Amino acid sequence: MAILKKRMAILLAVGILTGCSSTDAVPTSTTSIFVETSLVSSGQVVLSDSFIGTITPKETTYIFPMMAGITKQVNIEVGDVVSEGDILFTLDDESQQMSLDQAQATYAQAEAGKAQALLMANLELDNTLASYDQLALARAQSVIQAQNTINNTNASYDQLILAKEQALIQTTNSIDNTNLSYDQLVLAKEQALIQAKNTVEDAEVAYKQLIASRDQSVGSSVDMQLIELEMQMDAIKLNIETTKIQLEQAGGSLDGLADSVSDAKSDYNSAKSDANSASNKANSAYDNYIDAQYKASTANVLAAEYSMIQMTSTTLAGLTIQQAANNGTSNGVPAETANAVQSIYSQMTSAGISGLSSSEVSRLETQASDALSTYTSAQSESVSASANEATTELMYNYLDSSYDSAETEIENAEEIAYATIAGLEANLRNMEEIYNALQSTTTEEILEIYDAQIERAELGIRQATEALDMITDSYDTQIAAVVLGLNQANQALGMTSDSYDSQIASAQLGLNQANQALGMTTDSYDEQMKQLDIAISGTQSNLPLIESVYNAQLSAANVGVASAQYVLDKLVITSPTSGIVDQVNVTEDVPVSNAEVAVVVADYSQMETSFFVSKDVRATFEEGQQVVVEYEGKQYFGEISDIASSVNPQTSLFQIKALIDVDYGDIPSGSVATIYTTTQKSNTEVVIPYSSVYFEKGQSFVYVVKDGIAYKQLVETGLFDAETIVITNGIDIGDKIVTTWSSQLRDGVLVEEGE
Repeated sequence: MAILKKRMAILLAVGILTGCSSTDAVPTSTTSIFVETSLVSSGQVVLSDSFIGTITPKETTYIFPMMAGITKQVNIEVGDVVSEGDILFTLDDESQQMSLDQAQATYAQAEAGKAQALLMANLELDNTLASYDQLALARAQSVIQAQNTINNTNASYDQLILAKEQALIQTTNSIDNTNLSYDQLVLAKEQALIQAKNTVEDAEVAYKQLIASRDQSVGSSVDMQLIELEMQMDAIKLNIETTKIQLEQAGGSLDGLADSVSDAKSDYNSAKSDANSASNKANSAYDNYIDAQYKASTANVLAAEYSMIQMTSTTLAGLTIQQAANNGTSNGVPAETANAVQSIYSQMTSAGISGLSSSEVSRLETQASDALSTYTSAQSESVSASANEATTELMYNYLDSSYDSAETEIENAEEIAYATIAGLEANLRNMEEIYNALQSTTTEEILEIYDAQIERAELGIRQATEALDMITDSYDTQIAAVVLGLNQANQALGMTSDSYDSQIASAQLGLNQANQALGMTTDSYDEQMKQLDIAISGTQSNLPLIESVYNAQLSAANVGVASAQYVLDKLVITSPTSGIVDQVNVTEDVPVSNAEVAVVVADYSQMETSFFVSKDVRATFEEGQQVVVEYEGKQYFGEISDIASSVNPQTSLFQIKALIDVDYGDIPSGSVATIYTTTQKSNTEVVIPYSSVYFEKGQSFVYVVKDGIAYKQLVETGLFDAETIVITNGIDIGDKIVTTWSSQLRDGVLVEEGE
């Protein structure tokens, strides 16, 4: 404090100094004095003061227990190093532990109740959903079956329509063929009768010619008779050749018709084979379509069921149905869920489905669509092939029937032709006999020959007449049979039409009933599924309500647990900071109050000193300013960390705090030490040695040396210390001043500079 008072006095003296410039002096003596000089330069003056302060740790934490109680265990001693969170001591917690156990039991009971309620609700929901899925599957299967029934009935209906058309075409063709046969028989009868009549007429002509020839032979010359006989024989020969040619032509026509019948039969057999193949292909395509449609619909239903299971079991998320089935109850999958997965997997494998992924289901749907297209195309080909079969069959039957008719007609014609040829040849032989007789026999012999020939001619007429009757009877019998067949065919046409109409009506009735059954089936299943939807919605809406009720109970129970745990935690006193234990005021098995300090923990990583200064000195300080602390002859360095903005009410001074780098134990907490720090500091100004300044009558001056003469120069001074002083006015940097004192030194004295 003595140093502080001395420096304060100097500062006051400097503060009242005023300076003025002196006039040029005239040397007062011719004798020079020896002095030392120096050039004026710039510099800085720094003043330090000392203060008395108290040394304490940087932070001191006073720890109080949150609750009063009996100390159960003390874990620290004075001087122990503790970290934040370390347990310092504990209080007896028996009663509080019981409260916590009771609160936890209440919470566990509420949690179990919630789990049980949710389990029952979810079981009910799962069962309802399973029933819904089973109903949806049953609906899909029933719809498929009903649709298959409709499709089959439609197919039967279409087949009946086609069969009716084919049967009617066949029956109509049969009638047409029978009509044609009838017409052909009538025509053949007419032709046969004409030929038979011609034969009779030819026989009669031959008879008449024989009579005429006999009559003529009596009175005409032999030569004329021979000529006439030759002409008649030539005519008969010509008729025989013509008839034979006609027979050959008829046989050739029949052979050509036989070839046509053979070709038609081959075409019919080929068309029939194609129709059977197309029908088998259509049936196979239909079976494939039904199988593909069943797989696609089943895969859709099973995929939806498995998707629902995945939504309720996160363990199965991302797993395929095969992976889920192989895992079973591993990874915490409930047995009920695993059984449901196995059921789906079994249905899937039984249906021949390889997977339930979206791509697999899409592939099955595409297969079903392709199978339907294939079936439609095959069915169209089958109908076309059946129509072609019917057409070729009709053509074959027509040609075959025509062949039979033609064959019969030709046989009849051949019979008549052969009879005609036989008659002509007989006539020719008769003519030849007469011709030969005319050349070599008498008239009586010739007449006998004529008589014999006439008798044979009469026999020929009778035979030709009988043949005519036989032909008439034969054709009449055939025509009667054809008429009977025609009547039967017309009757069969009516019966066939009626039969097919009855079957078609039955098929239409079956189709209507199948459509009605489909509607009733879908309506029934839709109503059941609607009821299940209502049940599912009700159960799902109950789940949040159940959770809300039990969550409220759990929340209340949790508050009890938290409260008990909070109290229990407060019985364990931990260090809120890191540091060294300074005080321990608790003892095991001894009561402790929550109003008294139990433990003191101090942060000795840095020590802190605090001291008090006036307002003026405070104004010279700044945070971070260096300080030196002296304790028991040792110095420690630090810096100002806090400058109070208001005065301490007890000291009326400002408190200054500084942090000091010091090892634990070097300075005990609460020790008093001396603090040194800068209180004033000048700017960079003119600074000269303090001994160069003279003070006289309240003025300050120095001696400036110019040309070997010392001149007295008044100056204004500023901040100074024991060795230097700041000159604010009077001299400039570079001036030479006297730096030594001499009693002979006066203004204007001659000086001799020395080093």
